Amino acid sequence: MSKTTIAVDRGVASRLSRIARAHGFNVFRLASELMGSTLDILEDGVTPRDISIYWKVYRAISVFDPVPVPASLLLELLRHVDQATAASMFREWGTRVGNTLKALVALEDVLAALPTITKFYLSAKAHCEFDDEGRACRVTVMGPPGSEQFSDVFREFVLGVLEAYGARGRVEARGNVLRLDLERE
Repeated sequence: MSKTTIAVDRGVASRLSRIARAHGFNVFRLASELMGSTLDILEDGVTPRDISIYWKVYRAISVFDPVPVPASLLLELLRHVDQATAASMFREWGTRVGNTLKALVALEDVLAALPTITKFYLSAKAHCEFDDEGRACRVTVMGPPGSEQFSDVFREFVLGVLEAYGARGRVEARGNVLRLDLERE
């Protein structure tokens, strides 16, 4: 391994040393592994900030014992449930998840990282545009094929999350697309 000097903020260097010691790592080895992993992530178009937000989201939802389930299986299960019951359950769980999330991640950060987060969690595409003041934004999420009939149920989950954050706005479901026009209080 060749040695190269890289300048980092003093706080970052202190954290790196402390964490390396706590885990029994050599500082140079840990720095090399961190940078190598980060470069892999950057090459896939994901930023370190996105990963940090993703990790906070993961930590927040991990208290709910999430299980990765193919979207097609979830959609199949929803076909066997009364839609009003499903909508109510999704709204309630959206509120629970939102209350947990807001303790760790600002809504603005979640919205900004949404395109990346949906890569990890959904077979969906997301886009978020903020206004000039950063107080209002439009979010568009396109669900997987076949999800059209369940957009209203997923809309309820999103509304529950937004309520927990104290955000207001309009959430519209059309086909497999959710469009959110949000304003932060």
